Amino acid sequence: MCACMLQGKLIIGHNMLLDVCHVINRCYFPLPEDYSEFKEMVNCVFPKVLDTKYMSDLPLFKNRMSSNILGHMYKTLSEEPFKMCIAKSEEEGHGYNTLNDKYHEAAYDAYVTGLCFITMANHLGSLQNPKVYPVLSSSPLLNPYLNKLFLVRVQDSPYINLVGKDPIVSRDHVFFVSFPKEWKTYDLTQLFSPFGGVFIAWLSNTSAYVALYHRDQASLVLKTLTQSDTYIVMTYAAHQQLQDERAVCKCAHSSGKSMCSSCIRKRTVTKQLVPSSPTTTSVRKRRSMEALQEEPEVQTSTLKRKRSSSFGDKTSYSNRIIDPIPEEEEMDIVRHNEQASTIEAGGHGKRRTSSVDGTDSSERHGSSLGDNAKRQSKHRQFFEESDMWD
Repeated sequence: MCACMLQGKLIIGHNMLLDVCHVINRCYFPLPEDYSEFKEMVNCVFPKVLDTKYMSDLPLFKNRMSSNILGHMYKTLSEEPFKMCIAKSEEEGHGYNTLNDKYHEAAYDAYVTGLCFITMANHLGSLQNPKVYPVLSSSPLLNPYLNKLFLVRVQDSPYINLVGKDPIVSRDHVFFVSFPKEWKTYDLTQLFSPFGGVFIAWLSNTSAYVALYHRDQASLVLKTLTQSDTYIVMTYAAHQQLQDERAVCKCAHSSGKSMCSSCIRKRTVTKQLVPSSPTTTSVRKRRSMEALQEEPEVQTSTLKRKRSSSFGDKTSYSNRIIDPIPEEEEMDIVRHNEQASTIEAGGHGKRRTSSVDGTDSSERHGSSLGDNAKRQSKHRQFFEESDMWD
């Protein structure tokens, strides 16, 4: 491998991005986190690579292949208008031949990949005038296919260009979606189900990029999904502007198609209070809103009941919690003694007792009850007047 790198020989692979990453990480350097640095590192280690997966995905070959999986591609290239090359081992009993079927065995996959590359390269030469045969690895016919690694399961960017800028593609069909943390992949696919299949790239547990398979449905998404209390949907371009802090808040005028960061934070806080899903009802949301609306009414009604008890009912004190007054405690003691005297009189007959100074005890009780009633009336008036200022 080092000799190939130093001599600039062509390295051929099929869907080889992960293979390249694994070889570099194990044999040369740890993989960098920066994308641009990664491209420079790969080009430094492997200055000349060709991915047959990318080569077969271009129109010249893609139009003739139903699938570019390695086994399917080999079968297609074995038929007209292609002419499969023949390769034999120099030693009998060693190597592979086309009769073997050992796919996913590393050496056999490499053998079949080499045969497919030679066949496609010679097909390019057969289309020239005059024809070129054989097409060598140094032929300029291969330049459009060099140093480009195929990206699998990426809809809008077909490859990585190791020696230049990546292709600029339209992302009008890609949307940024912010949603409650309870949402899963199923909730997102259900949200976009009226517009066909989608590809989801998760950014966090509350946000993701969603790309439409049917790009012509993008305008319908903007009309139907850009305004909701549960989720936020905006175009990829609008989100990029927001990331660059160049977005202008137009949410009040454009139904949420473009929003400032503060507006998004407010809506995010609101929706986190009431998480929901497009596949469930909003019962919890309604209950939460009703509870918020009823809370002030409960406090008001409690205050009204407290005041009505102090104003309307003249036989009770205010419901406020206050420290006891010594005079009230004294009145309670007197009242208790009176009740005890009554019980005793009922059980043993009425007895008249005299005090030391010769006054009748019933007269003393009557006098003290009159004084206590006056005090009680005075205290009640004081509490009622103070309640008027609550």
